Amino acid sequence: MRYKTFAMILLTAGLTAVFAAPKIEVNNATFSGGEIAENSKVEAVFRLTNTGTKPLRITNVRPDCGCTVAAYDTLIAPGKTSVFKPVVDVRGMRPGLMRRGITVTSDAANSPTLRLMIEASIIPYIEVSENHLTFTSAAPGTITLSSAKKDLNVTGIVFNPQNSGNVANWAANVPFNVNYQFGASDSTRADGLKVYRLVITPPTINGEPMNGRFVITTNHPDRKEISIQGRVQ
Repeated sequence: MRYKTFAMILLTAGLTAVFAAPKIEVNNATFSGGEIAENSKVEAVFRLTNTGTKPLRITNVRPDCGCTVAAYDTLIAPGKTSVFKPVVDVRGMRPGLMRRGITVTSDAANSPTLRLMIEASIIPYIEVSENHLTFTSAAPGTITLSSAKKDLNVTGIVFNPQNSGNVANWAANVPFNVNYQFGASDSTRADGLKVYRLVITPPTINGEPMNGRFVITTNHPDRKEISIQGRVQ
């Protein structure tokens, strides 16, 4: 009887050793940063817990482009939680929904490859309705600027010609002052941004058409200039 009991103990111990393994669980696989301003950062927080019976080894962390990963624990003991804090720099990203992923590879028995996601809605300081302006006559054109700033104002506009084959070298370095009219409209967007109307009168250019950039200066402390590629002909 004692031999049978001893054999059962050995069998149980063997099975326990076979099935002992690390397991990984995350509190939330998707982190929402909510609304953030352009040119800012999203600091995400994930909590990785080892729910298994052996130490969990993190072998690799691979972020998508635009995401950086701070130092993290490569070994998590059974029953312990490690806080994981990746950061996404949204500078240069287009306004709207931003999604960046991180792939965590480990020796976890349940999920050796874990996909984490970071989301946020990028709110522009100033959103411009057009990314290119073309004037084929002296007639003015209208664009809209949308911003959370309630007293947004345009303080000046110039047209900077590009130095190309159809523009004399001296003219390519001389900006043209641009006449304009600016004012707030009566509308507010669903996301809370106030809409402003900007009426631009193109500069009078003698000779061949010119390509260049319209540079709009504003009173916004975080977006003092808006540069729009354009053509005047």
